[in-house]
Amino acid sequence: TAATAAKHAINVRGIARALTDANQAAADVTPAVLNGAAAEAGPEATVAETDGVVLARAVVRVTVDDAVAAATAAAAAVEVAHAAAVVAATVWRQTVVVQGNDARAGAVAVANTATTGVTTAQVAVIAADNVAKVAAALVLANAAAAAVPPLTAAETAATTQMITAKALLRGTAGICVNVPADYVYAAVRRRRSRALLSDMSDSFTPETVTPDEAHHEDAEPWDHAAAHVTPIPGRRHTLAVAEDEDGGGGGANGGGGARRKLLQAALTMPAETPDLEVAAGVPAELRIALRDGLGNPQAPNPLRRLDQVTVRFGESTCLNGTCPSGIMSGQPACGWKARDRLLPLLLPSPGCVPVFSNSVLVGGTRVAPVYPAPPVLSNGTTPGLSLAVLNDFAAGTFTVTFTVDRQLPAAPDHFYLLEVLLNNQHLAGSPFAVRVVPGPVSGAMSEPDARASQEMAVDTDVVFGYLARDRYGNARQDSAEADKIQVDLRIYKRSVTGMGMTIRGCTSNAPGSGQCGFEVKVVGEPASKVTAGNYTMSFKTLTASSFGNDYDMRLRFCATAAYCDNRNNAFNPVGADSAGRFLPIKVKMSPGPTSAVDCTAEGLDLLEGGLVDQVGTFTIVARDKHRNRRTGGGETFEVLIYQPQGQGLMRGVSIRDLDDGAYQVTLSPKFAGLHSIIILLGPVPIAGSPFSPEFRAEDGKLIPKRTRVVNDLGVELASIPAITAGEKINVDVRSYAEVTMGFPKSKRTGGDTVFATVSGGGLSEAVALEVVDGAEVGSSGGLYSVRADALGQLQRAGKYTISIKACSGVCIKSVASDVKGSPFALVIQPAETVPDTSRALELTDYLTQVNGGAGWRAGSTAPMQFRVQARDRFGNNQEYTYLKDNFNSFDVRIIGDLGDRMTPVQTDDPNSILPGQVTTSYDAFGVHTVSFRTNRAQNYTFEITLNGVPIANSPATVPVSPADIDFENSIIALNGRGGKVGLTHTMVLYARDRFGNEIQNGGHEFRMKMLSESQFLEQGSGDNPLNAQVKVLLKSQTSADDTFSKTGLFRYAFDGKTVENGITVTDLNSGMYIVNYISQRAGKATLSVFLEQRVDAVNNVATVSRKVCVSASARALCETVGTFDANGDITLNFESLEPDAEETLVESVTSSLTKVSAGADSQFSVLPYDAYRNPLNIAGFTFTVSLTNKLDSRRVLGSVIYDTRLSAYVGRYQVKYAGNWTMFVRRVGKDLVASINGERVKTPFDPLIVVPGPTTGAQTLITHPNRTIALAAGQPPVARFVAVAGETQFFTMTTNDAYLNRRTTGGEKFVISLGLLDQGTFTDYNNGTYQGQYRLLIAGSYALSVTVAEMPVELPASLYDPTTQSFP
Repeated sequence: TAATAAKHAINVRGIARALTDANQAAADVTPAVLNGAAAEAGPEATVAETDGVVLARAVVRVTVDDAVAAATAAAAAVEVAHAAAVVAATVWRQTVVVQGNDARAGAVAVANTATTGVTTAQVAVIAADNVAKVAAALVLANAAAAAVPPLTAAETAATTQMITAKALLRGTAGICVNVPADYVYAAVRRRRSRALLSDMSDSFTPETVTPDEAHHEDAEPWDHAAAHVTPIPGRRHTLAVAEDEDGGGGGANGGGGARRKLLQAALTMPAETPDLEVAAGVPAELRIALRDGLGNPQAPNPLRRLDQVTVRFGESTCLNGTCPSGIMSGQPACGWKARDRLLPLLLPSPGCVPVFSNSVLVGGTRVAPVYPAPPVLSNGTTPGLSLAVLNDFAAGTFTVTFTVDRQLPAAPDHFYLLEVLLNNQHLAGSPFAVRVVPGPVSGAMSEPDARASQEMAVDTDVVFGYLARDRYGNARQDSAEADKIQVDLRIYKRSVTGMGMTIRGCTSNAPGSGQCGFEVKVVGEPASKVTAGNYTMSFKTLTASSFGNDYDMRLRFCATAAYCDNRNNAFNPVGADSAGRFLPIKVKMSPGPTSAVDCTAEGLDLLEGGLVDQVGTFTIVARDKHRNRRTGGGETFEVLIYQPQGQGLMRGVSIRDLDDGAYQVTLSPKFAGLHSIIILLGPVPIAGSPFSPEFRAEDGKLIPKRTRVVNDLGVELASIPAITAGEKINVDVRSYAEVTMGFPKSKRTGGDTVFATVSGGGLSEAVALEVVDGAEVGSSGGLYSVRADALGQLQRAGKYTISIKACSGVCIKSVASDVKGSPFALVIQPAETVPDTSRALELTDYLTQVNGGAGWRAGSTAPMQFRVQARDRFGNNQEYTYLKDNFNSFDVRIIGDLGDRMTPVQTDDPNSILPGQVTTSYDAFGVHTVSFRTNRAQNYTFEITLNGVPIANSPATVPVSPADIDFENSIIALNGRGGKVGLTHTMVLYARDRFGNEIQNGGHEFRMKMLSESQFLEQGSGDNPLNAQVKVLLKSQTSADDTFSKTGLFRYAFDGKTVENGITVTDLNSGMYIVNYISQRAGKATLSVFLEQRVDAVNNVATVSRKVCVSASARALCETVGTFDANGDITLNFESLEPDAEETLVESVTSSLTKVSAGADSQFSVLPYDAYRNPLNIAGFTFTVSLTNKLDSRRVLGSVIYDTRLSAYVGRYQVKYAGNWTMFVRRVGKDLVASINGERVKTPFDPLIVVPGPTTGAQTLITHPNRTIALAAGQPPVARFVAVAGETQFFTMTTNDAYLNRRTTGGEKFVISLGLLDQGTFTDYNNGTYQGQYRLLIAGSYALSVTVAEMPVELPASLYDPTTQSFP
């Protein structure tokens, strides 16, 4: 368990967990446990020792500099010690198990497998978690290795070579190991699949990626369009770049050289498991997932476009046959064996370098592949790999795709090299060893071996081979598909009676195999056995070839029964038909020795006789015991003819050897009567001998009912063989006469009358046929030929009727009588299929014919289908018959407007095809059904060809319509975010199906609801918040069916103003819906677009709401124009307009809008609203405040500022002059509205009364008698208040505010003082003036002090003494 954990650890935490487990496991292994385990494992270890091949001695030394290096070294030490343990286990009898609780049982299990015996060295190394433990572990490892006998001299030499190899491959300084060469080769392979820890930092984040963080992944299982690179089980790669592998740079030119050289040497060793295995002709894919040091996937990053991935397939240092310099200097390029038809064969030369191709991706563009010169193919074509690299910067992956074709022949004994560099640095394990295996079997590239072309004998076991190859000519490496090989042997023979028949022999999987006369067996090998693609065919037949007529062997490899036709015929060096399909292979079966009793003789003169004094003939046919006609001459037949009336043997009989198994006998009868003809081969008579023909002196009179239709041998035909449309009709009629004695005899003279007509079929009336008297044209007398040029009359296939009548001598038709069997049925079969008249039936008028007029829809459950009717040049529907082998395959290419090309596949079940695939199957009567699937709605062009020539209505363009609307996959466009209030905003809803196809028609029923999130705080009625709804009706519905739609409306109670929102939807009848929405309420709103569908629930019918933009693909598109909440609704945001003067309010909690005191800092609030009363509590708006005095038009300006603390606009002004003023509060020149005492009043504020401010002593004026007086001689006179002693002195006090505004109200309190004991009084006139009085009794100088509001009165200033704050 610990070993497994350590092996798979990919980051620091994983290593730590693994080592903790290892420490615990090691602690459980006590000496007692070890002794018990060793004793228990002793017998099994002995077996392992017996089976061992190599002895080893492991000496391990580790040097580490820091904690990171220690961990890396520990990981390397695990592999090294594991190698030592595997070897040591074969000779060391003490095995150790670290599985904790049950050490004894674990030891037995390990020993039984004899492959993973864990030594004390392995236990110690696995337990190592720091430098000290590693050192201790290595001491134990050395001790364990010391128990192993020393290496031999040869083993030592091999080990020395591998020490350097191991160091180069591992790239870790300070680790040395002595292990056998064969182990290091295996370790090379294991090393390639291990992860090297390139970073041990816990803080590493998925921000950047380097080649040592790349990860090789296999193609995803959903990609059915391409066969994937086959990973070797248990060897899933985590690719990373090791440190400098040979001390040099780690780029393309540094560090990789020694590695490639060593790997190239390893590749010439006996075959080992490759890193990748790909099949020729099958698209392969290698995905590189970028990861950081902790295994985190690389985040989507546009900078990935700047990465450069270089892919090399082969070896880039060896071109044009040799390796002139560099690390591969002296290594030869692989030799090739040229072949005329097949791919050049890669010879298994040790150490040679295969060809390669190159593809580079830089900044998103791909440089065209570079092809060095492999052997040029005989047809002049250039082989290629279609090597490409796709940079998916969003997914953080690179995908390498390639298809091995003729560029890299399948070579089981060779590995090609696949180098992958990221930014000029090799991924770990690069170059990868790639084995190219043959692709699927191609019938046209496969062929029988030479034995099939040799002459074979009947009644013997015939054996020959079949060589299976892929479409590039690579020999298959297995022979496990015997059930897919069809063999059909046919020969047309005529029986001894002249009747034709087809003799067949076939495999049990051939069509109509139950009618075959003998069986052909095909034998392969189990799938587990490696072969060269060889199969063995065998059969035995009793039917031989005839002269110039051999068996036609249709030898086919058929992946599916539906596609088993002449396209799959095996290679035939003789050639192919006009369509490029190989002809059937001729198989010659020689007959056995001639058998006298089976030889036959034929001819009317032999069987029926003839006229005397006419030369008669008949034919002897030499046959073997199976009645097969001999194909050569050389036999000695004897013919004895005994004449009637005692005339003895006929003289002048001649026998001519035709050298084809037939012998022609010529005779000249002289006497009428029965003759006896004896035919002997040696002493043995042939079959039917003796024969008794009757020769007569007169021919006799034609008898119609005895006259008959015959073949070329004169044998009566019960029916007329079918003919092909366009072929001439030629029917032979032999006239017969009745004589006085015996059976009817065939006439040998002409001159009689024969009529022939054809009717029925496609004829509107009977048509007379030409009849030729053989006696008139130098042919046989008594034989009449009925002829017709079918091109003129009989072009239509079908059933016709031929009426043949005859009479003796010359007569008219009305007195002639039917010959024997007349009237006859005549079948005219279709001629060869031609493209000019063949047509795709439904594509002629797809609007009414495709799918019954409903058309095709994307993603339909059943495959989309149409029929192709095969017809001959006359328009006859073709019919495929297996024995005629007239099957014609139509090639179908389907190309979409968007560039989609459907892939042809072969299958027996059209329902099994996947989207993007097309298949063709045969039905009957010349109808081929084309089935395809697609999820993409678009116009498709159907190119249908026969032998490369388009059929009558090809190409045809037919649309595939979208599937039913899938609301969750429908999307929105344009404005799905909102905008200014009061404006109409437009959004487009694109109806789509579940595949993302845009629906092309309207009439869908769905609903929309727009609900504002901003409530009204004022009193009112209606929607609070606003809620607008709309229902899109079906075409069959009217407004009366709509109880859902409404406009959102709120009405203010105090003035009846309304605020609304609304939605309108316009159906363009094209799958597009124009959605116009408007809201007068600012803030967020939720727009729901949904389709309510009624679905069957368990016990009732439920309604399910389907919203737009739910699927992942749709949401990605929708989010570019809108934002969605957690419920899947669209979030709209409506922005307020600028403040509107009619709606913006000026308010004050004081009287600052009606009456203020002079000099007071007056404030009021400005509450901005737009035209729809949306509050605007944001900064940035400008308002003006101005005041004008009504008397003198003097002006005062105020201000309005945005107070961030209050989040409100505050207006301020200060007027120092009392009186009536007009105050204007405006926005862009328009007066605002004020709210005063709950009433809305439009500005300006007129009058704004400014009353005087508080009384101030500095501005209060005393009017008092005064006089300029010098108080003493010599003093200057000064102005002073004066009073008369004993008299009451009155004076006036006039109050003012600080700005000299005269006070007009009373109420002030004055204090009048002229000393401590002398006080005055005052009288308030309640108009801002006061009268003061005092009375002094003693003359003298006083200081009059007057205060008001605790302030000294200071005017007139000329009489005021500020030092004493009094008037002297």
